[in-house]
Amino acid sequence: HTSEGETELKKIIRGLEITEPVGVADLVNCDRSKEKDRFWAEFDNKSQHKHHFYFIGACERQMPPSFAEYMVYELIEEELNGISNTLYRRSRDKSQRIKIHELPSGRNLERCKNDFKTFFVNFVSTDDASAHNPAKPEVKATDFDAMLQSGIIGLDYDYATVIFEINSDEDWKEHFPEYFEWIMDTFSAFKKGTRFLFFFVIYSENLHELPGSGVKSAIDAVEELAGKRPEATFIRPLKPVPDKDLRNWFKKLGEKNPSNIDPVIDIAVMGLKQTEQDIFMEKKLLNMCDVEVIQKIACEVAMENKQSANQNQSS
Repeated sequence: HTSEGETELKKIIRGLEITEPVGVADLVNCDRSKEKDRFWAEFDNKSQHKHHFYFIGACERQMPPSFAEYMVYELIEEELNGISNTLYRRSRDKSQRIKIHELPSGRNLERCKNDFKTFFVNFVSTDDASAHNPAKPEVKATDFDAMLQSGIIGLDYDYATVIFEINSDEDWKEHFPEYFEWIMDTFSAFKKGTRFLFFFVIYSENLHELPGSGVKSAIDAVEELAGKRPEATFIRPLKPVPDKDLRNWFKKLGEKNPSNIDPVIDIAVMGLKQTEQDIFMEKKLLNMCDVEVIQKIACEVAMENKQSANQNQSS
């Protein structure tokens, strides 16, 4: 986690056989097979419901927004035949990555509703059909009813997706479950038009280890809500990933020799805190935040190799 360490890691990754093309999905698609299978099972089981609501709980070091983003990219491939422009979403500035939004919230339920209305009106108000431009400013919540109608019935997309994040240690309010139900009730009135998939990422430090009482209250509330709402799913706290997931990720990019991947894992582990090194040595587990550092560097190397090859061909 230093500039020198990143340089050393990049040097080793340059020696790998990365022959397959990489895209934005490769920044987040280190496999979480159990959670991924759970998502698809719930997605298929809820096919009779127009709009879906997925609640994901995890420590921020497990990168729960990335899992939500990963599932959106899979949705494009599995359900939309890889045609990304049939799914409406907002992108981060100068990036194809999906934007992560803070959950619109206020000190009471009515303020939450008004803040959500303003958010939604801005979310579906764009200057073009690509949905990648910044939202128009100064749009008021009073436009919500008309925009809800046009945003669902009139939006010319098969799917739309929104990823919200909530810090349960700091931002959780007792009225949030009622707030979530209001969102579900509002959208359930629309049976036609664009299908919306909502992801609610609930952060809590060390949630996969020993959550505190306040955290448990938030998680219990969300799990209870998902249990009684058939259109909702709660995906249990994401955990660190086994190193074999990262090894398989490199294999998919073209490096088939495990002995070449070993030094990448070794140098990455050297950069971790001692407690995290101990966990890896005992259980072969890595936090997703550390895995994504490796993925990012590998994708940068792949893109640099591609640019170099293109320049050699043109010359």
